[in-house]
Amino acid sequence: MMMQRKYFLTLCFYLLYLGIAVAQDTIWYTENGKRKYEIYKGEENDKKNLQTFVPRFVFGFNALSPKAYPTKLFTSYFYSVGGQYRHRISSEKAAISLGVGLEFSWNTLNFEGDQYLSKTANELVLLQSPQELTQNKATLVNLSIPVLAYKTFNKWRVGLGVYSDFTISSFTKIRYKDINGEVIKNKTFSDLYTNRFRYGLQLEAKYKLIRVFGKYDLQTLFQSGKAQDTRIIAFGIGI
Repeated sequence: MMMQRKYFLTLCFYLLYLGIAVAQDTIWYTENGKRKYEIYKGEENDKKNLQTFVPRFVFGFNALSPKAYPTKLFTSYFYSVGGQYRHRISSEKAAISLGVGLEFSWNTLNFEGDQYLSKTANELVLLQSPQELTQNKATLVNLSIPVLAYKTFNKWRVGLGVYSDFTISSFTKIRYKDINGEVIKNKTFSDLYTNRFRYGLQLEAKYKLIRVFGKYDLQTLFQSGKAQDTRIIAFGIGI
C-alpha cells in the first residue's frame, strides 16, 4: 500500500512538473476560430546570446616605441586572422562579456632608405646596402592569444585586455636590381635576437561590423644586450 502511494505521488509530481513546463514553454493563440499553440524556443536564442564564436580579421600598421630603428609607418603593416569565443558573464542589462581568441598574426617592419637588419654572432645591426633597395623589411609570424573583457553601450562594444604573442617564424627580405637590371631577392630566415614570447595590452571598440584596435607590447621586441630596446605599437581596423 505504501509502495503504491509512493508511485502515485511520484506520478503526480511529474504531471505537475510537466504541466508547469508546458505552460511556460507554450504560446496559445486563436487562428480562424481554432485554438493553436507554439512551443517557446527563446532558451536557444538566450543561449546563443550568452555564448558566441566569431571569426576575426584585422589590418593595421606598426610603429616602434621608442623609434630605435628608422621604419616607414604606412608600409610597416600588421594583420591577423583567427577567431574568438565570447561568453557573457553578467546580466543582459549590464552586457559584460569575456572574449578569448586564437589568431595568427604578421608584423612587418619596412626600413627607410637602403638600410636592412642583419644578425651577427653577438648582436643585431642595421647595415647600409651598396645597392638601391626596392624592398627592405623584417617580418614576424606570431601565434596570438588575446583575452579581453567587453562592455556594451547601445551599438558600441568596448574591449580592454591583454594578449600574448609567440613568434613561430621571422625573416628579413631585401630586393634590388643588379648591374644588368635583373631583380635580385634575398630572403633570410633568422630569429633576429627577438624575444619569442611577448605580451602586452590591447584596446578595441566596435560599432556594428567595424572595430578599431590598438596594441602595445609590454615586452621589448629584441633580447636585452643584443639590440636596441624598442616595443611594437600596432593599430588599425578589423571585423
